[in-house]
This record gives sequence, C-alpha cells and structure tokens, in this order.
Amino acid sequence: MLFHWLASVAYLLYLGNFVLAINEDATERPIFPDPLNEEEFNSQMGSGLHIVEFYSPHCSHCKALAPTWKKAWETFYEEGQGLNITFSQVNCLLSGDLCNKEKIAYFPSIRLYGPSGFIKNFPENAKRTVENLIDFARREAYDPANAEVLDFKSLSIPIRGDQFNELLAGKGEHPMMVSFWPSKTMRNSDDNINFENCDECVPFQRTWRMLSSKLLAHNISTGHINCESSSNLCEELGFSDLVKIKNYSLDRVPKVALILPNRVVNNLFVYKSPFSTSVSDYEDFATRIVSNSEPPFISAKEVKEITQREFQIPSASILNVSPQKLHVVFSYDPETVVPEDLHVLGHLLEPLSAIPNAYLYKSTDNMKSASRSVFESMYQIINYNESEPVKTVKESYLDLNVMDQNPSLYVFKDGEKIPHIFPAYSTTEMRNVDYITSWIESVSLAPINEISPSTFDKLLDFNPEEYSGLVIQLIDISTGSKFEKSSRLLRKLIVGAYDYEDLRMQNVLNVADAKRLTKTEKMQALKKKGASAKKIVKASIEEIPRLDNHKVILGYIDISKSDNALSQLGLAHREQYSAGDVIVIDTINRYVYEHDIFGNILSSESPYNIRETLAAVFLPESSYSAGNIPRRAFRPSFGDSFGFSKLSGQLSFWRLLCVLSPIFLAYKALRILSRARINKRYKAKRNTVGLLGRANKKNLRD
Repeated sequence: MLFHWLASVAYLLYLGNFVLAINEDATERPIFPDPLNEEEFNSQMGSGLHIVEFYSPHCSHCKALAPTWKKAWETFYEEGQGLNITFSQVNCLLSGDLCNKEKIAYFPSIRLYGPSGFIKNFPENAKRTVENLIDFARREAYDPANAEVLDFKSLSIPIRGDQFNELLAGKGEHPMMVSFWPSKTMRNSDDNINFENCDECVPFQRTWRMLSSKLLAHNISTGHINCESSSNLCEELGFSDLVKIKNYSLDRVPKVALILPNRVVNNLFVYKSPFSTSVSDYEDFATRIVSNSEPPFISAKEVKEITQREFQIPSASILNVSPQKLHVVFSYDPETVVPEDLHVLGHLLEPLSAIPNAYLYKSTDNMKSASRSVFESMYQIINYNESEPVKTVKESYLDLNVMDQNPSLYVFKDGEKIPHIFPAYSTTEMRNVDYITSWIESVSLAPINEISPSTFDKLLDFNPEEYSGLVIQLIDISTGSKFEKSSRLLRKLIVGAYDYEDLRMQNVLNVADAKRLTKTEKMQALKKKGASAKKIVKASIEEIPRLDNHKVILGYIDISKSDNALSQLGLAHREQYSAGDVIVIDTINRYVYEHDIFGNILSSESPYNIRETLAAVFLPESSYSAGNIPRRAFRPSFGDSFGFSKLSGQLSFWRLLCVLSPIFLAYKALRILSRARINKRYKAKRNTVGLLGRANKKNLRD
C-alpha cells in the first residue's frame, strides 16, 4: 500500500514538473505576431526601427517568403530586442488604405521604417533569405542615422537649367551638390510626389534632406533639378531615363553630381558608384572631392604615423571606427617642378572620386626616405623568431621599386607597413592620367577586407598579374572576449603575412637576377658565335620585365553573423570552424588550403606557420614543404549555383556555349510567351496597377 502511495506521489510530481516545463517553455518562447493594422502601425513606427513586409495573402511570392520571414523573426527576435529593431508585417488585403498611403507598388515589399517614417527598401539585388534579412536588420540597427528624428526641412534649393549652366561656368560661390529627379514641378525636395517607376525616390528624399544639412557644415550647398522640365540638360548629362520612362521593367533612381566653383574645366563630378540611400556614401563623395581639389600638404612624419595605425574590426560596440584610408601623395621638388607637372592633380579628381576613401596630398619632403622608414617598421615586427637570422630591409628591392624620378607618386595606407611607389621612369608616365589611374586602382585594396557575398568575387579576381592568393581569417565578435581574441589573432595573421612578404620580395629579386643572368649569357653566346653588332645591340637593350607577383590579399569573415557564412561562399568543407582558423585560396589555380605545413588546421596563432604555408603554396620553388599541404578544388556556390565555373574549366568556350545556348533560349522563349499571355489578359481587363501592384515592375527575387 505504501509503495503504491509513494509511486502515485512520484507520478504526480513528475506530471506537475512536466506541465510546468511546458508552461515555462510556452511563456519563454515568443509568439509570432499578427500583421499590424493601421492604428498599430502608426503607433509602433514612432519609436525604434522596424523592418516591415507589406504582403497580400493571394500573392504567390508572398506565400513562398512566409516561412523564411517567420524563421528570420524567430531567429532574430531576442537580438532585435537588444538592438531596438523588429520584424513586422502588414496585410494589404486587410489594410488597403494604409498600403495605398505608403505607396506600396508590388508584393512583397520589404521596407525599413524609423521615427521619421520610411527610410529605405530592402536591397533589390539581395536574395530574400533568413541570413540576408537578419544581416540587413543588423546593419541598419548599427547606423545611427536611421534613428534620427528629422524635425527640419530640406535646405536644398530648386535649380533651373540656366542656373546650372552658370555653375558650370565657374560662377558659384561654394561647391554645390545637385540631385536630379524624375519629376516636373518639385519645388522642395521634401514634396509629396508620386514618382513613377522610381521606388527609391521617396527614401532618397530623406537621404537628401539629411545631406542638405550635413554638407552645409562642410560649406557645400545643395540643389535639385526636375529632369522632366529640364529635359535638354538631363539628356546632355546622360540622365535621359529621368526625363522619360524607356523601360517600365527597370527602376529609375535619382542621380547626383558635384560642381566645384571658380573652375571652368574639371569641375563637374557625377556620382558613379552604385545607387545608395546611405548619407555617408554621398557625404564622403562630396567632401573628398572638395578636399582633393586643393590637396593639403603632408609631411614624412605624418606618413609614418598613418602607417602605424592599428586596424580595428568594426563592431556594434565601436560605432566610430574610421575607414581604412588610401593616401595618394604627389611628391615633388619645389625648385624644379613646372606647372605641367601639377596639372595632373586636377585630372586625378574624377578617378579618385570613384575609389573609396582615396585622399590626395602634396609633399615636398623626401618620400623615398619615408618609404624606407615604413619598410623598417615592417621588419621590426617580423623579427619575432630568435632562432632565425635578423631580417633587414632588402635594399635591392627598394632600389627596384623606388625611382629617382621627381615628381613622383606614392600610396600609403592606414596601418599598412608596405609603401607603394609609382613605377615612373620619366615625366611621360607622370603625366599619363590613365596610366596613373590604373596603377592607383591596382593598389587600392584596403590592407584588410571584410569578406561577404557582395565582395568575394571582386577579391578573388583582383589584379591577377600581381595577386595570387586570398588569405581569410575567421573571426567571432559576438561577445567582448571573443572580439578581443579575434583582434589578437588578426594581428598575428598580419605578422605572418608580412613575414611572407619578406620571402616574396626576395623571390622577386631572385627571378630578376636569373633573368639578368640569362640576358648576359645570351649576349655572351652571340659574341662567341660572332653575331652581327645589330643582333648584339638588340639583345643588350632587350628590357627585362618587372614582375612583382605572388602577393596575397588579407580578409576576414565574421562567422558569428551567420551559421552558413562559409557555405554561402563555397568554403565550408569541415563540420566545424572556429575563430582563428585560416583559409587560403589560390586565386589563380582555384585551390583551397585549410592545413599548415605540419598537417594541422591552419591557424593564425603561429605567424611562422602562416609564413611557411603561404610560401609552400605561392612560392613552391623556395619552400621545402611545397606539394605537401592537402588541397581541394575551389567550387564557389555563391553566384555559381550550377557549377558553371567548374564546367567551364573542363569544356572549351564553344562547347560550353553549345551546351548552354539551347537551355537559355528555351527558357527565354517560355518566359516571353508566358508574359505575353499575362499582359494580354490584363490589358484586356484593366491596367496592372491594383491590389497586387505592377506585375512588370520588378524582377522578383524569391
């Protein structure tokens, strides 16, 4: 009896605990919210940031997005609470008036809202995945401009065509940033305009309002032009799509240009980077051009300070991390310089405006000596191994790169202890703007680059004549301690990369010496054979090509941002990766390496292992470990979902074309026929603007 009683009590206790556990789990787990109605929308948008999906329950793409949206909400809920940003929805079938007021033109529409209302759309070129939605939320939460309450009006003034021409004639008092719009009667850039085929126009109005205030602090005025009423001007500038819609399936976007005063040439600069609603992008564009138009002087001491700056990983806890700047220094002797030498600076303004964070300077200090000093600081870092001979600056490499030509150009980067010297052998190269621009672009990469799906392809293909590899450090900055660890390991990676650079420079010298020896032996052989003087002279003046190759690009991936950050790039191969792991990609031969010369997982804990591994991969002729490191073929998944890169490596171009062309043509034919039937059906009934928006408005991205 007692036994049965105890068993019953135990069972009841177990059942009670089970019920409590269920209740606790139910209370802890947040419930996916219902769509907002108009009253809730107006109330909630007044504070914090909100990513809102406007949808219709009858929209097939909305239905396809539904599970992705829910998972993004569940995954990001707690983090979003801390960042004060939420995912919300609006059912436009139930809240039609609200969607009409917000000018929702297609479904699903994903937008960012803040205290001042609509801020921007979810990026048009981004797939609607859980990772991309969360990444968008994080990125916008960290931008302080999104939380600003805009209680001021735009300071931008309307500009007519004749007024714009006066500015081009150099009659302006201050630099002026001008925006161009697909409108006819917009007096104030804040006006409530129904922009046709311009989804980004309304969010850009907010951007322009903020710019009009921020640029005023830099003594830069702002104005705006209605392209529909200034059609000739806009067409001359190449903005004809803002005058009249030419393709309804393509979105139009506002254009921006900067005009410098007191100049009649080289005074108009069009913003040619991809369209953005980021205030900082346009502010940087304008302020850099104004600064570069009157390059400040920089001293050798300041150059040394620039290269000593330590790289900081951007994070939520450090909001004001300065971008890594590119400092282009025009070095000259004031006693010998002529006006023609200085004219090149004005011609560099436009190309430099397209290179992020590129700043132009003048200097009368000895930049050759400054470059040597920068190199010396690199050698101070790489002499960490007491068992090795002391490494010193390779004077021959310095002589090979530093020209005695005056004037000359140098590029120094924040935190990088490797100067870049323009290879000019005469005044001809120093006055060749295209040649100079090409060189600056070839050295324009930041010392350390964040790697994402949007930057990965560019880094893989960057300047293959000089760069052979991409070295990727995995980091985790999700907590303070992990951030510190990742920063420490990244510094060690840099040391290992500098150590490899010393080996690489020696290899460049060895190759150059071998080619000189070959040239000498060739001349001696010709003399021995009794060759004609013409042949001997021709051999003697034969130029030895200057090769400075097998460089590597450094980058990092924050694995705390996404569970499949590596698989998105086709890099996931092992079950587990950790902060500190290093992945090396041979960008020329397309191989991936994850182990060091000893067969262990490659880690930046040992700069020596980094150096030796890079040498084994990229300088096999000077490494005892060449060929001993396991490797695998690199098969990118991002942007190459069907493995076409691998296929193209196995088939000739024409065979590949024969394989793909019938598939592509059949697909396009079906699409055209299908769209023609749909358009015919809709046009017979009514226009395509309605509850489901413009059917031909967007290339849907599900």
